[in-house]
Amino acid sequence: MRVIYFHNGKIYTLDGLVKSVNISGDIAKEARTCNVSLNNTQDGRKKLYPFENGGEIRVLYEKSEVFRGIVFQTDINEKGEQSLTAYDSNVYLSKNSDTVKFTNKKASQILSELCSKYGIKTGKIADTGYVFKRFIQRGKTLYDIVVLALTETRKKNGRRFMLRNTEGALELIEVLTKDTRIVIESGRNLTNATFSESIEDRRTQVKLTGGDEKKPAVTAVVKSDAGIAKYGIMQHYEHNGEVKDANKLNQLATQLLAELNKTQQDFDVSALGDIRIKSGESIVVRDSVTGLSGAFFVSNDSHKFEANNVYTMSLKLSRTLDLAEIDGEVDEDAEKPKRGR
Repeated sequence: MRVIYFHNGKIYTLDGLVKSVNISGDIAKEARTCNVSLNNTQDGRKKLYPFENGGEIRVLYEKSEVFRGIVFQTDINEKGEQSLTAYDSNVYLSKNSDTVKFTNKKASQILSELCSKYGIKTGKIADTGYVFKRFIQRGKTLYDIVVLALTETRKKNGRRFMLRNTEGALELIEVLTKDTRIVIESGRNLTNATFSESIEDRRTQVKLTGGDEKKPAVTAVVKSDAGIAKYGIMQHYEHNGEVKDANKLNQLATQLLAELNKTQQDFDVSALGDIRIKSGESIVVRDSVTGLSGAFFVSNDSHKFEANNVYTMSLKLSRTLDLAEIDGEVDEDAEKPKRGR
């Protein structure tokens, strides 16, 4: 593992100084993060390198680049122990906000135009297919704008896309089913696995009221007979003053119960490092003690490289690929034309 720092036209190779590197990602976040821990002194009195925010960090593993990003935070103590926090360039999607209007554009075209406007380098951008006749958003981050466009695209044509970053370039890739998956199993590369189930947040019954809160016009109660038989009555209650129609309220209650009547499952795995495994990838896990068996999606990954050449990773897994999604209106102009007198 090697770490190289670029700043003001100079290149600093940090061989012998780095204690550890942690690279992590989350399927619900726009950018990957890199934390570098190092000794920035040899005598305990003087810094060796002038690390500054805005500099660039590159991490190489077995001669391949595994991270490239911009330093957003530096910390150092009196012993010269320094830490650097960097994000890949996708972070600029969340660092910029704007009001936008697009006509007859695909989500992929919206992404490309926003990146061009804000100086975000792009690589391969997959064609998302669906064309928005009119796409208007006000006062939102570029990331929220893009995720909303991708969410609406998925609703229209069933295709799913996710953001990546390769060698400093933002990419948009289509999520496709893979026939081959990396296997993590006990006795080979698995070092630790935990599986937990909780019904703390589960609800087996939903009650909604609508209209006036003091004197509700309509009430809807939806329950899961199977859930109540197994776990007992655990009711969620809400009041919605905007809904006065009984059928609509019952529909909302049914949808809410479907979301809440679920057991929370958490799958956590630690294993020998494999740089191919990132958030959004699918893997196979086999462990007889915890019962973890079969295909999983990686929802969060953390790769740790240590100076003694030990490379490990920690993964949070899910049975489903829960990409970031945002619901909202995309083709309505809130500013209605004023009527003439």
